[in-house]
Amino acid sequence: MMGFVYNLHNKRMKGKFLPIAAAHSLLLPFSFFGAGGDPALSSSFPFVTDPMTQGAIILWGYLMLQIFYQIMIEGDLKDIDMDEASMLRSLGVKVTEGRFVASLRARVVSMVLKILSASLLFVSVAVLGGTLVHYIIIAFFSIILLLLDRMMMGQKLFDHARMLRTMALMEVASTFAIPAAVSPVIGWEASLFIMIINISYFVPMNRFLWGTLIKPRV
Repeated sequence: MMGFVYNLHNKRMKGKFLPIAAAHSLLLPFSFFGAGGDPALSSSFPFVTDPMTQGAIILWGYLMLQIFYQIMIEGDLKDIDMDEASMLRSLGVKVTEGRFVASLRARVVSMVLKILSASLLFVSVAVLGGTLVHYIIIAFFSIILLLLDRMMMGQKLFDHARMLRTMALMEVASTFAIPAAVSPVIGWEASLFIMIINISYFVPMNRFLWGTLIKPRV
């Protein structure tokens, strides 16, 4: 239903990130609880007692924020010079004579989404019993995410090709951060295996669709 709303109204909705984020992110709790995840409730955040369930709920929040960012920031940014509803444009982002202009408000919104995402990664590691090494790895991913956000929202000249490449790197880093966040439970070998599977899918599909390594052509 949410996907239908997005497909039907996305060109006219400034808040088009909401239905698509709901549609995609709900797959995680549906899969987790459908597979027998323990729903034992608690009165404190994140309102369940089992660490695995806590981690699943926290990463659900991370996934939702990631899709918010993907649609609201990246999606609007790549189409910022097109005539369609845009949350970023309403926040003060525009392209004028080839120059990219982003208001302080837009940069803050973008950065806050990434800071919140990174925070949830740290919380996930904490509830899953991570060690110092796990925190260091998550800090590494967090720094990458924030730097890539800065590269996109802080650009001076509107370089569409470069921006798409930065977005692709953001997607890779954001996706790799999830198995890193659950590594206290599944181990580094499984985390690396998931990353390899992801990149093994991502690169060939990009080659097939766009003829590029990681950068799309849309």
